[in-house]
Amino acid sequence: MHHRHTLPRHRRRAALAAAVTLLATAAAFAGPATTASAATGPTVSAWITTPDRAQLLAPAASQVFDTAGPRPGQMITIEPSQVLQTMDGFGASITDSSAALLYRLPAAQRDQVMTSLFDPVNGIGLSMLRQPIGSSDFTDEAHYTFDDLPSGQTDLPMARFSIAHDEAQILPLLRRALQLNPSLKIMASPWGQPAWMKANNSLVGGRLKNDHAIFRAYALYLVRFVQAYQAAGVPIYALTVQNEPQNRTPTATPAPTCPSPTRPPSSTNSARCSATRAWAT
Repeated sequence: MHHRHTLPRHRRRAALAAAVTLLATAAAFAGPATTASAATGPTVSAWITTPDRAQLLAPAASQVFDTAGPRPGQMITIEPSQVLQTMDGFGASITDSSAALLYRLPAAQRDQVMTSLFDPVNGIGLSMLRQPIGSSDFTDEAHYTFDDLPSGQTDLPMARFSIAHDEAQILPLLRRALQLNPSLKIMASPWGQPAWMKANNSLVGGRLKNDHAIFRAYALYLVRFVQAYQAAGVPIYALTVQNEPQNRTPTATPAPTCPSPTRPPSSTNSARCSATRAWAT
């Protein structure tokens, strides 16, 4: 498993668990006050998870937004007449490692976990997933893409493209999540590219070869991914360009390297990095 350069994983888990409080608005805002008395707004439900596992997505006391005066604790002020950014959803990711952990549970317990995460009525109703295209740094086994080949071979037409790896665990979980929440949106992000597309012939680091045939092959790779997932019952809502495009020195992550913006890249390096970021039109 890959360790990021910020906190060790066990400390990150503890910090995340200590900080996570999931809030979900249960009804639309009732609008501005029309009388001098306190106007009642939506009820907000809360779930709490603590580092000692004493509480695991445990329901907390509900709160009601209103226009009452000062009260103890943090005050959240909402101005309903000022509309800003619209949120598509809130969620997480079913990575290779999280899928493996879920499949180590008995089937009934696994479905209970899925229900608690995705069911809008009997769970917290996660509404967005960001799925890696191939493996990410959170993988239960060796890094992989959907067109891995022996060294020296290429597959420009994507004749050997296959999502068979994800059919074992990831796709069944995604299909179950969609059953539990049909409104779930799935966004996909590439971590890395097949090694044969890259100058260093490795999944880790490197850049796409400065070759338009490779650029076209990578664009086709992404198209095939979307088509294959759609055919497997998991439609893709959106694609992002590249996970962590400014990670300059990936050491154990299936990701490309790009030159630092503070140092003007050569035209060759710029072409390779831009192709990786923009999927090479």
